[in-house]
Amino acid sequence: MSLARLPAAIVLASLVALTAHLLGFGTSHTMGGIHGGELLAAILAAAAVLSLVGIGRIAFARRRLTWTEATDLLSKSLPLQGPLIIRAGLLLAGASLIFAASEALEGRGLTTSIWALFALPAAAAAAAYAARKIAGSLAGLGLALRAVIGDATLTIALPGLALAVVPGTSRSSDLGRAHRGRAPPNVA
Repeated sequence: MSLARLPAAIVLASLVALTAHLLGFGTSHTMGGIHGGELLAAILAAAAVLSLVGIGRIAFARRRLTWTEATDLLSKSLPLQGPLIIRAGLLLAGASLIFAASEALEGRGLTTSIWALFALPAAAAAAAYAARKIAGSLAGLGLALRAVIGDATLTIALPGLALAVVPGTSRSSDLGRAHRGRAPPNVA
């Protein structure tokens, strides 16, 4: 796995561990003991940031993408490749480590969590399946955002200077110069 896929892997495995903990213990206590609130907030914040980054990658792509291309682009950034059983197995391995660490933070052993043998694989399989579907939904949101702002020209008015900024172009080298078609031919 590449370092670019590591944040998504950690977030997905954490969500699987959190789901399994919720399935087993319900709302009697939070995962991670006294640090549970901060752990939950960090997991959800990281998931939100990764989702926004994915939407931004599609919305501000250099060229227009189809829905299939956008979904493939986001799916390639997921740590899960291959058939569902392999994706679920990889998630299960990461989630098991996170679950064991959270139980250690709570001061419990894994012997009180025998039910986790059933909850973790079920949550991992559901997350592996849902990750692809969510990538498709995020691709749709990115394409919708692109449709709203992608073709619009943003005009920035500064005192004495007006710039037209078109997404996907660079105008930094020719500020202030007017372009009115092609240059006249040389007649020398």
